[in-house]
Amino acid sequence: GLVRLKVGGTLGDSLVPPDLPVLREPYVAERKGARSSTGSSFAPQYYWAWHPEGFFVVGNGGNYEIVLARPRQQPLAIRRELPKVPVQEEERAEERARILWNLRRTDPSWSWSGPPIPDHKAPLLNLFVARDGRIWAQIAVPSERIPEEELAPPRDKTMPVSHFRTPPAYELFATDGRLLGRVNFPPRSRLMQADGNTVWALLRDENDLPAVVRFRIEPGLR
Repeated sequence: GLVRLKVGGTLGDSLVPPDLPVLREPYVAERKGARSSTGSSFAPQYYWAWHPEGFFVVGNGGNYEIVLARPRQQPLAIRRELPKVPVQEEERAEERARILWNLRRTDPSWSWSGPPIPDHKAPLLNLFVARDGRIWAQIAVPSERIPEEELAPPRDKTMPVSHFRTPPAYELFATDGRLLGRVNFPPRSRLMQADGNTVWALLRDENDLPAVVRFRIEPGLR
Protein backbone atom coordinates (compact mmCIF):
# COMPACT_ATOMS: atom_id res chain seq x y z
CA GLY A 1 0.00 0.00 0.00
CA LEU A 2 0.90 3.67 0.33
CA VAL A 3 1.86 5.83 3.31
CA ARG A 4 1.53 9.64 3.34
CA LEU A 5 4.02 11.45 5.55
CA LYS A 6 3.47 14.91 6.96
CA VAL A 7 6.03 17.70 6.54
CA GLY A 8 7.69 16.81 9.84
CA GLY A 9 7.95 13.13 8.90
CA THR A 10 5.09 11.82 11.05
CA LEU A 11 2.45 9.48 9.66
CA GLY A 12 -0.39 11.33 7.99
CA ASP A 13 -2.44 8.56 6.38
CA SER A 14 -2.22 5.18 4.71
CA LEU A 15 -4.01 3.51 1.80
CA VAL A 16 -4.35 -0.17 0.95
CA PRO A 17 -5.14 -1.30 -2.62
CA PRO A 18 -8.20 -3.51 -3.24
CA ASP A 19 -7.46 -7.21 -3.14
CA LEU A 20 -8.10 -9.65 -5.98
CA PRO A 21 -8.44 -13.45 -5.65
CA VAL A 22 -5.13 -14.37 -7.25
CA LEU A 23 -4.21 -18.00 -6.60
CA ARG A 24 -0.59 -17.94 -5.42
CA GLU A 25 1.23 -21.06 -4.23
CA PRO A 26 4.73 -20.17 -3.05
CA TYR A 27 7.49 -22.67 -2.39
CA VAL A 28 8.66 -22.40 1.23
CA ALA A 29 11.78 -23.62 3.06
CA GLU A 30 12.30 -23.41 6.83
CA ARG A 31 15.26 -24.42 9.01
CA LYS A 32 16.32 -23.40 12.53
CA GLY A 33 14.19 -20.29 12.66
CA ALA A 34 15.08 -19.19 9.14
CA ARG A 35 12.40 -19.05 6.49
CA SER A 36 12.42 -18.25 2.79
CA SER A 37 9.81 -18.42 0.08
CA THR A 38 9.70 -17.89 -3.66
CA GLY A 39 7.33 -18.43 -6.53
CA SER A 40 7.61 -19.34 -10.18
CA SER A 41 8.02 -16.42 -12.55
CA PHE A 42 5.43 -18.10 -14.80
CA ALA A 43 2.74 -18.28 -12.11
CA PRO A 44 -0.02 -15.67 -11.59
CA GLN A 45 0.84 -12.60 -9.51
CA TYR A 46 -1.08 -9.70 -8.00
CA TYR A 47 -0.15 -6.20 -9.17
CA TRP A 48 -1.08 -2.70 -8.08
CA ALA A 49 -0.20 0.85 -9.04
CA TRP A 50 -1.32 4.37 -8.12
CA HIS A 51 -3.14 6.41 -10.76
CA PRO A 52 -2.33 10.15 -11.04
CA GLU A 53 -6.06 10.91 -10.77
CA GLY A 54 -6.02 9.54 -7.23
CA PHE A 55 -7.03 5.88 -7.18
CA PHE A 56 -5.56 2.38 -7.23
CA VAL A 57 -5.22 0.22 -10.31
CA VAL A 58 -4.91 -3.49 -9.50
CA GLY A 59 -4.31 -6.52 -11.68
CA ASN A 60 -4.86 -10.27 -11.54
CA GLY A 61 -2.08 -11.85 -13.59
CA GLY A 62 -3.82 -15.22 -13.75
CA ASN A 63 -6.78 -14.20 -15.87
CA TYR A 64 -5.72 -10.79 -17.23
CA GLU A 65 -8.09 -8.68 -15.18
CA ILE A 66 -7.34 -5.02 -14.40
CA VAL A 67 -9.58 -3.08 -12.01
CA LEU A 68 -9.63 0.71 -11.75
CA ALA A 69 -10.92 1.59 -8.27
CA ARG A 70 -12.14 5.07 -9.24
CA PRO A 71 -13.36 7.31 -6.40
CA ARG A 72 -17.09 8.10 -6.24
CA GLN A 73 -17.68 5.82 -9.23
CA GLN A 74 -18.23 2.14 -9.85
CA PRO A 75 -14.97 0.23 -10.27
CA LEU A 76 -14.05 -0.26 -13.92
CA ALA A 77 -12.88 -3.76 -14.88
CA ILE A 78 -10.79 -4.52 -17.96
CA ARG A 79 -10.72 -8.19 -18.95
CA ARG A 80 -8.82 -9.69 -21.85
CA GLU A 81 -8.42 -13.18 -23.27
CA LEU A 82 -5.15 -13.85 -25.06
CA PRO A 83 -3.81 -17.07 -26.59
CA LYS A 84 -1.93 -19.19 -24.07
CA VAL A 85 1.84 -18.86 -24.19
CA PRO A 86 3.55 -22.23 -23.54
CA VAL A 87 6.78 -22.57 -21.56
CA GLN A 88 9.48 -24.66 -23.21
CA GLU A 89 10.60 -27.78 -21.37
CA GLU A 90 14.20 -26.53 -21.14
CA GLU A 91 12.96 -23.24 -19.69
CA ARG A 92 10.81 -25.07 -17.12
CA ALA A 93 13.83 -27.17 -16.11
CA GLU A 94 15.91 -24.01 -15.57
CA GLU A 95 13.12 -22.47 -13.50
CA ARG A 96 12.93 -25.58 -11.32
CA ALA A 97 16.72 -25.50 -10.83
CA ARG A 98 16.53 -21.81 -9.82
CA ILE A 99 13.86 -22.49 -7.19
CA LEU A 100 15.76 -25.49 -5.80
CA TRP A 101 18.97 -23.45 -5.56
CA ASN A 102 17.18 -20.56 -3.89
CA LEU A 103 15.43 -22.61 -1.19
CA ARG A 104 18.36 -24.92 -0.49
CA ARG A 105 20.32 -21.89 0.65
CA THR A 106 17.92 -21.92 3.63
CA ASP A 107 17.47 -25.68 3.93
CA PRO A 108 20.13 -27.74 2.13
CA SER A 109 17.91 -30.83 2.40
CA TRP A 110 14.86 -29.16 0.86
CA SER A 111 13.10 -31.38 -1.65
CA TRP A 112 10.37 -30.38 -4.04
CA SER A 113 7.09 -29.65 -2.26
CA GLY A 114 4.54 -27.57 -4.03
CA PRO A 115 2.93 -27.24 -7.44
CA PRO A 116 4.82 -28.22 -10.59
CA ILE A 117 6.33 -25.49 -12.73
CA PRO A 118 3.51 -24.09 -14.94
CA ASP A 119 3.57 -25.22 -18.56
CA HIS A 120 1.99 -21.90 -19.65
CA LYS A 121 2.80 -18.34 -18.66
CA ALA A 122 0.34 -16.20 -16.74
CA PRO A 123 -1.11 -13.76 -19.33
CA LEU A 124 -0.44 -10.55 -17.35
CA LEU A 125 3.18 -10.03 -16.26
CA ASN A 126 3.18 -6.52 -14.81
CA LEU A 127 1.23 -3.30 -14.45
CA PHE A 128 2.43 0.27 -14.87
CA VAL A 129 0.51 3.56 -14.83
CA ALA A 130 2.17 6.37 -16.79
CA ARG A 131 2.13 9.98 -15.65
CA ASP A 132 -0.56 10.78 -18.25
CA GLY A 133 -2.83 8.14 -16.71
CA ARG A 134 -2.52 5.52 -19.43
CA ILE A 135 -2.28 1.96 -18.16
CA TRP A 136 0.55 -0.19 -19.49
CA ALA A 137 -0.12 -3.91 -19.10
CA GLN A 138 2.89 -6.14 -19.76
CA ILE A 139 1.68 -9.31 -21.44
CA ALA A 140 3.12 -12.78 -21.85
CA VAL A 141 4.84 -13.53 -25.15
CA PRO A 142 7.02 -16.49 -26.19
CA SER A 143 10.48 -16.52 -24.63
CA GLU A 144 13.63 -16.09 -26.65
CA ARG A 145 17.05 -17.61 -26.06
CA ILE A 146 19.61 -15.12 -24.77
CA PRO A 147 22.65 -14.82 -27.07
CA GLU A 148 25.78 -16.24 -25.47
CA GLU A 149 27.55 -12.87 -25.56
CA GLU A 150 24.75 -11.32 -23.48
CA LEU A 151 24.76 -13.94 -20.71
CA ALA A 152 25.92 -12.31 -17.50
CA PRO A 153 28.15 -14.52 -15.32
CA PRO A 154 26.38 -15.25 -12.00
CA ARG A 155 27.82 -13.66 -8.86
CA ASP A 156 27.58 -17.07 -7.19
CA LYS A 157 29.11 -19.82 -9.34
CA THR A 158 26.65 -22.36 -7.93
CA MET A 159 23.66 -20.35 -9.14
CA PRO A 160 21.92 -21.78 -12.23
CA VAL A 161 22.19 -19.66 -15.37
CA SER A 162 19.01 -18.71 -17.20
CA HIS A 163 19.25 -18.94 -20.98
CA PHE A 164 15.80 -17.50 -21.71
CA ARG A 165 14.07 -14.13 -21.43
CA THR A 166 10.65 -12.72 -22.22
CA PRO A 167 10.72 -9.84 -24.74
CA PRO A 168 8.94 -6.80 -23.23
CA ALA A 169 5.53 -6.28 -24.82
CA TYR A 170 2.71 -4.07 -23.51
CA GLU A 171 -0.95 -3.41 -24.19
CA LEU A 172 -2.04 0.18 -23.49
CA PHE A 173 -5.39 1.27 -22.09
CA ALA A 174 -6.97 4.67 -21.62
CA THR A 175 -8.42 5.63 -18.24
CA ASP A 176 -11.89 4.81 -19.59
CA GLY A 177 -10.75 1.24 -20.30
CA ARG A 178 -10.34 1.55 -24.09
CA LEU A 179 -7.60 -0.59 -25.63
CA LEU A 180 -5.28 1.83 -27.44
CA GLY A 181 -2.83 -0.64 -28.94
CA ARG A 182 0.24 -2.75 -28.37
CA VAL A 183 3.89 -1.69 -28.04
CA ASN A 184 6.92 -4.00 -28.33
CA PHE A 185 10.16 -2.85 -26.72
CA PRO A 186 13.72 -3.66 -27.82
CA PRO A 187 15.41 -6.62 -26.07
CA ARG A 188 17.00 -5.97 -22.66
CA SER A 189 14.92 -2.81 -22.14
CA ARG A 190 12.74 -1.83 -19.18
CA LEU A 191 9.93 0.69 -19.17
CA MET A 192 10.72 3.59 -16.85
CA GLN A 193 8.12 6.26 -17.65
CA ALA A 194 5.71 7.36 -20.37
CA ASP A 195 3.70 10.43 -21.24
CA GLY A 196 1.39 10.30 -24.24
CA ASN A 197 3.35 8.76 -27.10
CA THR A 198 6.75 9.51 -25.53
CA VAL A 199 8.40 6.64 -23.65
CA TRP A 200 11.57 6.42 -21.54
CA ALA A 201 13.22 3.02 -21.17
CA LEU A 202 16.36 1.69 -19.53
CA LEU A 203 18.70 -0.07 -21.96
CA ARG A 204 22.36 -1.02 -22.26
CA ASP A 205 24.54 1.30 -24.32
CA GLU A 206 27.50 0.41 -26.57
CA ASN A 207 29.68 0.06 -23.44
CA ASP A 208 27.16 -2.33 -21.83
CA LEU A 209 26.27 0.33 -19.25
CA PRO A 210 22.71 1.27 -18.27
CA ALA A 211 21.32 4.26 -20.13
CA VAL A 212 17.89 5.91 -20.29
CA VAL A 213 16.68 6.21 -23.89
CA ARG A 214 13.68 8.20 -25.10
CA PHE A 215 11.38 6.68 -27.73
CA ARG A 216 8.32 7.92 -29.58
CA ILE A 217 5.42 5.66 -30.52
CA GLU A 218 4.70 5.94 -34.24
CA PRO A 219 1.97 6.00 -35.35
CA GLY A 220 0.72 7.59 -32.14
CA LEU A 221 -1.93 5.85 -30.04
CA ARG A 222 -5.19 7.70 -29.33
